[in-house]
Amino acid sequence: MNKPHRTDPKDPLARRSCAARRTISAASVARPVWLPLSLSLCVALLAACGTTQKAAPAAVPAVVSSPGQAVVTVSERQSGASVVLEPTQALVVKLPNDVTSVRDWALIDLQPGVLALQRSTFENAAPRPLGDEYVGTAVWRFVPQAAGTVTLTFELRRPHRVGPAAQTVTYRVTVK
Repeated sequence: MNKPHRTDPKDPLARRSCAARRTISAASVARPVWLPLSLSLCVALLAACGTTQKAAPAAVPAVVSSPGQAVVTVSERQSGASVVLEPTQALVVKLPNDVTSVRDWALIDLQPGVLALQRSTFENAAPRPLGDEYVGTAVWRFVPQAAGTVTLTFELRRPHRVGPAAQTVTYRVTVK
């Protein structure tokens, strides 16, 4: 087999300078090194996508109830939960509040008939060495009025503002 002469018109390198021929030959040498690496990376990524692990099922909201207790207490951790009350039980909702953030928790649209708001208060946290007396808990106490179901929604927002809430907490309350 004869090598084509450098002046042969069929040779693509014939019209280029020596530096160009070296550059092209260096690239052609480097290409086979990167090609297997990129192909193996693609195969590994596709294999990872095709694993047989199933996604974790969506968490089902818990049911909060305390039979025989005088009070059922919920916090922001139980948001989305169903709360079951006996006719003689009170419901206490405790939500953390930092007044220095200029946001307050607000009860949104309580439907009348099932629960009545007895009182809402702010409890200061334990005294801290730096004097954070404005950190505490917003507390609402509800008492049952009649059997039925109602949704309680609380929003953390700036007072007297119509913008979106920074946080929303909901409870579906059923009175037996």
